[in-house]
This record gives sequence, structure tokens and C-alpha cells, in this order.
Amino acid sequence: AATALVLGVLLWALVGTSVALENFNVAVEGTLEDVAEVVFFLLGALSIVEIMDAHKGFDIITKAIQAKTQKELMVVIGVLTFLLSSVLNNLTVVIVMVSLLQKLV
Repeated sequence: AATALVLGVLLWALVGTSVALENFNVAVEGTLEDVAEVVFFLLGALSIVEIMDAHKGFDIITKAIQAKTQKELMVVIGVLTFLLSSVLNNLTVVIVMVSLLQKLV
């Protein structure tokens, strides 16, 4: 199964880049850098969420939110998202806020 997976990835990369075999290394190198950048970024962002969850960070935040209506909750979530987006990357904020909303609802 591993051999088929590796062969499938190599063929996908060869067809996806649609370049001659001589220029294949250059084309794959650029694509691999882009993919690795996204993967490592997501690993870091998800690590932040897991660390917050392990240290009960979401529990502290959810206890602090005292919204009585959906409208108040929307305002609190919007302000919190705005404040977090000034400190963290937007994709990280989305991951954190989705995790927070899962704890709230």
C-alpha cells in the first residue's frame, strides 16, 4: 500500500506540473516548498489550540463570557475575534474561534 501511495504521489506531481522530466525537480521543488509552508503553519496553529485546551484556556474564556442573548454573544465573539486577529494570524484566529464556539454551544 505504501508503494502504491508513493507512486501515486509521484505520478500526480509529474502530471500536475506538466513539465518535461528534465525540469521536473525545479517544478516540484517550488510546489513542495509551498505545501510544506502551509502544513507547518497549520501544525503551529493547531498546537496553539491544543495548548490552550490542555491548560483550560477555553474554560476560562467561556466562563468570562456572560452573554444572555444571541445578539450579545455575537458582539462578544466579534470583539474577541477582532482583538485576537491583531495578535495572531487570521487563519490561527479562525481555528481558535471555531474551537471556542464548539465549547460555548
